[in-house]
Amino acid sequence: MIYDCIIIGAGPAGLIASVQLKRDNFNVMLIEKNAIGGLLKNSNLVENYLGFPNGITGTELVKVFKNQLRSSGLNPIHAEVKKISSTGNIYSVVTEVKSYKSYAVLIASGTMPKMLSVKGEAELIGKKVFYEIASLPETLNCTSVLVIGGGDVAFDYALNLKSRGYNPFIVMRHQPKCLGVLQKRAAAESIPYLINQNIIEITESGDAVFTICEGITFKSELILVAVGRDPVLPEINEASSKGIFYAGDVINADYRQVHIATGDGLKAAMKISKFLNQKMKIVKEIGNEKLAKVFIGNIRGRNVEFAESIQPPLPRNEKWVITISCLFGCPVKCLMCDAGQEYCGKLDLDDMLEQIDHAVMRFYPDRNIQVKKFKIQFARMGEPAFNPAVLDVLEELPKRYVAPGLIPSVSTIGPKVSSDFFEKLLDIKNRLYANGKFQMQFSIHTSDVQKRDTLMPIKKMSFPEIAEFGERFFNPGDRKITLNFIVMKGYPIEPAILRSIFQPEVFIIKLTPLNPTINARNNSLETELDPDNKSTVSSLVDKFRFFGFDTLVSIGDTGENEIGSNCGQYVSVLKSTQYQN
Repeated sequence: MIYDCIIIGAGPAGLIASVQLKRDNFNVMLIEKNAIGGLLKNSNLVENYLGFPNGITGTELVKVFKNQLRSSGLNPIHAEVKKISSTGNIYSVVTEVKSYKSYAVLIASGTMPKMLSVKGEAELIGKKVFYEIASLPETLNCTSVLVIGGGDVAFDYALNLKSRGYNPFIVMRHQPKCLGVLQKRAAAESIPYLINQNIIEITESGDAVFTICEGITFKSELILVAVGRDPVLPEINEASSKGIFYAGDVINADYRQVHIATGDGLKAAMKISKFLNQKMKIVKEIGNEKLAKVFIGNIRGRNVEFAESIQPPLPRNEKWVITISCLFGCPVKCLMCDAGQEYCGKLDLDDMLEQIDHAVMRFYPDRNIQVKKFKIQFARMGEPAFNPAVLDVLEELPKRYVAPGLIPSVSTIGPKVSSDFFEKLLDIKNRLYANGKFQMQFSIHTSDVQKRDTLMPIKKMSFPEIAEFGERFFNPGDRKITLNFIVMKGYPIEPAILRSIFQPEVFIIKLTPLNPTINARNNSLETELDPDNKSTVSSLVDKFRFFGFDTLVSIGDTGENEIGSNCGQYVSVLKSTQYQN
């Protein structure tokens, strides 16, 4: 089972977050190491919590919180969280006995008391030295308790002890730092305190414990230490922290107030709710794992398409291709491409990684992808050069996956406005993907400049500009840059013209048939490359090879056309009856 959110810590912040997320109809797990209520269980009197004009004890307020927790149908699990890790967009929260999974994690684990770090202290913890009122034995066979500390907590502890019939005495290193009202109450209760005491050692003798300071030694039966607290954080080993949130004292160590913690928890819950509602949800799957599968994902109310495919008879561990979208729609509107629906904006880094992760996690949950040729193509929906976040994804891929066969592939029409994109892409390729680990493709489709503009109605790099960039992009050992042509009637491809511009040592030619897209049909485009008969382009292949070009005729599996995995934007045919069942 995968929870929407796991909340670590059942103090005020974690409790209110649990109630709010449950109210928002999310599936929530609440984990608490100790007792519910956090530090409230130590509070003598809470006076500034609205709704209780005469104040309320910490233990009574915890009872109120528990009642609301029960009415919300929440049952906390008592365990200690040791570690948080992530696999794709799913987090694993590991306790000492079991691991739980969720899409988001709220860390509201609070704080732990600081030690004095003096000689003899560690040996007496739990015997004579304590750090919280709640940790004291229920029945104390003593009367004198030395409270060490000068802040609100130390004075509150002393007042609590006094109300229970004990005789507290406060010592501190400096002047009191507590609220004036607490200091006045301590005076009214005849609770003494001594300032400017530097503690050196703690020793035990019989029933007594001795606190040795510079020039003076204090004798008591117990010691209660209140000298500050440190955040409690589990080990976090995650690739992306986008789904990890924090609330309460764990991030507000200097402002430990129940109002702050509950407000913090509520705010965190609202952020988590927004985060969960923005995560990609798969609304449709088409195809099969033996050949190809198309996924329609909904991100922030908009659909995107991505696909994964193999190349029979090669098994998945020999060659595997994931093709992702980088835009919501595409503003180019190429005549043969179904991706040119209404353009609605750019996908961010996490949006694109979610697509890749969704495909990867189905086969390689540890992200250790032992595939000889593992291609990630930025070619599905949207011109990649319009989205700088594509560059961020390329930077992230080697960090995110153990994939020795990784070959990213950017397929572009070379928009004129994206020169900065291409220069940065060149730098990334040289740093991270040299020696054949990157595939660059320019889709140009015809040697006729005017016809090219008709097919792809946007300002583009000219053929000489593509050639110049390609010669800088290509280094010995790299894959040649692909010039991609969909072979269509009425859109001439002249090898002689192309040879006068492009160097065969740098560029490779790829010829593909026109896929049966909706826009191809609506724009009366016809293929000249018969998918069932490569010989229909034999003459063209021979001409390219005569001019020295390596030439590839790339025809996808006919089953892929039926699935739709190589037809461009599948979102546009989502409602057609062919795909409803």
